[in-house]
Amino acid sequence: MKERFRPITPVYWYGRLFILWSVIFLNVNVLGVTAEDVPEDTSIGTKCTLCADGTPVQPSFLETPVPFIEPSLGVGATCADWEADVAIAAHNETSGDCTIIRRVSTICGCTPPQDERSGCHLCADGQSISEDLLNKPVPFITGWYSGVVPTCQGWDLLLQGIYEDDSTQCMAQRVFSYYCGCSYFNFNVDLWILLSRISGSISLICSLTLIVHILRDRRKRSSLYHQIILGISSCDFMSSIFFILADIPAPTTPGGDESFCKAQGFFLQLGFAAMFFNASLTLYYMLTIAQGWNESRIRRVRVYLLAIPFALGLVLACAGIPAYVALGHVCWLPSIFITGLFGFTPLYSILIGVVPICVAIAAITLMQARIFYFVRQSEQKMLKWRFSRRKLDANGSGNTTMSMTERERKVFWQSALYVLSFYITWPVVLTSLLIKPDRYEDPLSVAYKVDSAASFLWPLQGFFTCMIYFRPRIMSLLSNCCDWLGSKMKGEPSKKLSPDTAKPGSSTSDLPIASEEGKGVDIYNENE
Repeated sequence: MKERFRPITPVYWYGRLFILWSVIFLNVNVLGVTAEDVPEDTSIGTKCTLCADGTPVQPSFLETPVPFIEPSLGVGATCADWEADVAIAAHNETSGDCTIIRRVSTICGCTPPQDERSGCHLCADGQSISEDLLNKPVPFITGWYSGVVPTCQGWDLLLQGIYEDDSTQCMAQRVFSYYCGCSYFNFNVDLWILLSRISGSISLICSLTLIVHILRDRRKRSSLYHQIILGISSCDFMSSIFFILADIPAPTTPGGDESFCKAQGFFLQLGFAAMFFNASLTLYYMLTIAQGWNESRIRRVRVYLLAIPFALGLVLACAGIPAYVALGHVCWLPSIFITGLFGFTPLYSILIGVVPICVAIAAITLMQARIFYFVRQSEQKMLKWRFSRRKLDANGSGNTTMSMTERERKVFWQSALYVLSFYITWPVVLTSLLIKPDRYEDPLSVAYKVDSAASFLWPLQGFFTCMIYFRPRIMSLLSNCCDWLGSKMKGEPSKKLSPDTAKPGSSTSDLPIASEEGKGVDIYNENE
């Protein structure tokens, strides 16, 4: 009995994708980075003083500016203002607030308190911030200072007051310590910038080549398959430009303009549309191969396969504007473990970065599994048919059916390669958002390796798409070259390329193309 499948439309699959996205959102475990609480002691005792030994601030430090108290005491606050404020505040000497104040009071010449905790220093392994960088502004952590741009010295002192040296929060802060001259991070960031620019340049050239190749051919411009590939390449081309820019858009001056940084994050996030176009491409393969849709039926759902991916990418890009920050090598979403450093909730990175990637991976995997199941069933049926019709096959009958099965198999592998390129790129990006930045300064750590891989593979997706698209053409040329070399070695007359294989549009890279008449995919009929 002939196996029948229920017709499945793109609206059905996108609806299932939305439901899956909602389930992941409702069950997501929000992992935030919170400061360690210092226990409060409300018992009556000695009143808190700025310096732990009870001595007043030395006259030479009274006019020293203290930028990290400006949100509460106003712009231009000095050590004298801070000392007076502490004197009138209702802090007990044994309270947690007093302990934190005294840990950062060294900026006013006070002796640091001798407590059981070792404060977090911005530079680890005994390094210290160089004199010429102490007053360097750090604009990307203004969220901690109510909009006031702190300096490297203020940042270092604040960390000493609130975090322990071996805490996860301290490690997360040190991810960006290269900005204040901590040498062991310069190599990491410089390597990430180099990798992003190399792979971004390669992807830019490949994506542009593929865009021109499709746009110059009228037949390709009207084909839904090529329109989806064009959408993927356009997104890759756009994001490659901003990967090449790398750290250039990041603000470097006090209160510097962050609009360029936000723009870079916006267009990198808009590149997520390429991920959704990959889902549309897999859905296209499933409809034409497994469901047997022809070209006329495919045209009815063209708007869904093209508009929905771009719309989803645009919505995510706009929603993430408040969360795009300078990460050293690019401006984008930080890991969910360090969002607190920038003053916002991990939900931004989860809902804008983590959830869409998880949903796309799940949807593409399910659709590709459906294609695999169909092709495998077809091959098993063909093996039975070939056994029962062996005599007729010897006389030439049945070749058309065998040929169609071979074509379906080849198109399946073409679709599988597109999915493989997706798996190479996006799970690594997902991991970079979920990685915990413990021992980030160690080049052998998992976090360092993951971010290095993401810096190289994410911009390289345009290269993968281009190579897979032209793979059949490349294989055909290699086969012709091997035949020509074999003929030369044997002394036989060299075989000339046929007009069909020689002309520009004659490769199997233009496939699959749904047939106009009847069902199925006319896989290798692009020469007509």
